[in-house]
Order: sequence, then C-alpha cells, then structure tokens
Amino acid sequence: MPTSEFLLLCLGLVGKGNGNADYVRSGSSAIQTFALPLQNQSQPTQTITLDKGSKPHAVYVDPLTKSSLIVPDLGSDTIRVYGICDKNPGLLIECPQKQRTWQGRGPRHAAFTRDASNNTMMYVANENSNTILTFRLHNDGKTKVSGDTGDKQTRSSIVRRYARKTITEDLTCPSLEFVTEFENILGEDPVPKKGAYLGEIRAANNRDLYVSLRGTKSVSGHDSFIQLCTASTEDTLKPIRHVRHTDSYGEFPRTFEISPDGHYVAIGNQYSSNVAIVRRDPFNGRLHRLVASIPVGETGDPKQDGGLSSVVWGKKH
Repeated sequence: MPTSEFLLLCLGLVGKGNGNADYVRSGSSAIQTFALPLQNQSQPTQTITLDKGSKPHAVYVDPLTKSSLIVPDLGSDTIRVYGICDKNPGLLIECPQKQRTWQGRGPRHAAFTRDASNNTMMYVANENSNTILTFRLHNDGKTKVSGDTGDKQTRSSIVRRYARKTITEDLTCPSLEFVTEFENILGEDPVPKKGAYLGEIRAANNRDLYVSLRGTKSVSGHDSFIQLCTASTEDTLKPIRHVRHTDSYGEFPRTFEISPDGHYVAIGNQYSSNVAIVRRDPFNGRLHRLVASIPVGETGDPKQDGGLSSVVWGKKH
C-alpha cells in the first residue's frame, strides 16, 4: 500500500490517497495528478487523456484496498479503476480488466458502506437511467500491471515538455462484483421520463443512503431528496429499499453533504442557488424540519447552467 499522502480534488470533493492531488477535469475528458503542496504555479504530474465522449465525473479512493482510485465516467458509461503507483509517485495506471461498462446508465457518483458480513459495498448513482448499481468489492491482492502513463508534464521557466512512458508495477486494484440494479428511486411513484436526473449519492452509518433527484418539482414545487436503506442482513436480491421521499427545498439539488456529527444535511440546489440545512436523526436516518435556507451567489439558468455547484461542511478550528 502506498505510504505517502495525497489530496483528492474533484468538483469540490476532498479526500485522501497517495502522494499527489488528483483532479478530474470532466470537460476535457482527462484525469490529472498534482504534487503537494499545491501552489499557484503547480503543473500536472500526469495527464491521462480519455476517449472522446468520456466524462469522468468523480474520483474516489477505494476504501477496501486504499491503493486505487474508482472513477465513474458518465460519458462512456464506464466505471474505471486506476492503481496508485508506489514506486512511481504521482502516477496512475489503469486496470482495464477491473473496469465495468453499463450502456445507457451514465454513472455519476458513488457511495460506500460495509454490510452485515463486513463486505465493502459500492453504490453508483446513474444520471441517465436514474438507477443505482450495487457492487461488492473484492481485494484480489497484488497484480503486475503495465500501462502508458499518459502525458507526464514538467515545466521550466521557458518551455513546457511532455513525455510518455510505459511502466510496470505490482498494484492492488479491487474487482467489482455486480450485485443488482435498484430502479424504484421514488418508491411506488414512477420517475419522470424526461427532465429528471439523479445527482449526488451519500451513505451514513453503513445503513442509510441518500440521493438527490433533480428536475422533478414534485414536492411543493421543489425537487426531490430521497432516503434509502441498505439491507440489515446480506440480501443479494434486495440490498436497497426505499424509505422516504422528501423536499430538497430548492431547484436542481446537484450536491449535498451530511454533517460530521450526522445531525444535519446541507443540500446545495444549483438553479435556485441556495443551501438548505435540514435536521437529520442520526439514529434512524430520518430527515426532519428545515433549519435554514441560505442564498449563495446568483441563481442558475437551466439553459446556460451556472448556479451553485458544490457544498462542503467546514471544520471547527
């Protein structure tokens, strides 16, 4: 397992991994790594250019091995897996035999839990199909993997140089065992066929799952915020059940985050550009009353996008 520390930056999401900062540029279909500490003059250590049409939307440190990255690629319908190099700090190698492709789904974000049998579970929210794919992660041990590192970039005061090389390392990349696909996002109510898209997904207490559904306007004219529950015992047929359909208190809930103490959820509504703070019961996961709604910046335009894109709970110092 890599021993150095890195910062993971993706559309405002922060995490930890190995030696460098990883930043997913979904607009340019690329994955980049940066050496720490980040500075104004920081340049990518590695740029992995993906196929035309790819749209990597998030990147996660695999919680099982902590030695790889999992990247939902919304544009190519692929869940990509990259090994974090130990002998070549700052570089990633794709593990193509580990990746999974699901046509028409549009994998956007993922959340992870431990089930009753201590298995690491991954839940992937799909934007295009409005479903959740469930996987069980397996640690298959180290495997010798060779790959093209992409563009390794260095910078002098005059010119910028690019070089490519092929490296081989013993990497630990998890395999993704498909369990099931959950379709009943709104319980018994059908999801609108047009204009509704799953946004963020988060997990809490190894039991509660939450997803935002943008574009429904089905709760008091607002979009949807949904509580799901994972199975309390291992059930390969029904690992997720619908619990409650609630209010996002705004338009187009692109992002949300649960407070560190589990008592609140901050919901970021993109087009109404407000952050709704909702009280949460940490024992049963139920969402209760709206505590506050805070306007942030200018509202977004559905035709031109814009508005609020991310919300993160700060830490007390």
